Amino acid sequence: MHPEFDRRVRAELPRLRLFWAAMLAASLACAGLGVLASPVSSPLGEASAPPAAVAAAALGLVSAAAVLLLDRAILAPGQVAARVPIPDPGLALRYLLAGHLALWSLAALPAILGLAHLLLGGPLRTSLALCAVSLGIFALLAPTRTRIATRLAAVVRRP
Repeated sequence: MHPEFDRRVRAELPRLRLFWAAMLAASLACAGLGVLASPVSSPLGEASAPPAAVAAAALGLVSAAAVLLLDRAILAPGQVAARVPIPDPGLALRYLLAGHLALWSLAALPAILGLAHLLLGGPLRTSLALCAVSLGIFALLAPTRTRIATRLAAVVRRP
């Protein structure tokens, strides 16, 4: 990669990582709130979860799949190049920041829905599983130098 582009990527990474860490902390907070909100003792023969709790859990899984599909549709290198009209690295970095913020906001949904699942009467393990799904998505969408550089290079390389 050209040294100027590498410098831009290195300059943008701390800001991306700060936003990413804040969204990750929000998902972890949902898991912590779920542990705090769960009943201290649960009976051995747990009744099935209410339909609203099951719906919240299902919606959490659907939103997790949607985030991964949207990552491919919005932030794949070819898609970034197609959406940024001119080969401008500054514009591409702003697009990447906006796209990542949107995806990270959606990636927190499974954790939030897991907390809703628990509050609607679902078991703690399902809530924690949805929080784990959310954290896994955050791990996949982490702002790494390579991830940002390949997307920026696709915009700049374009004729």
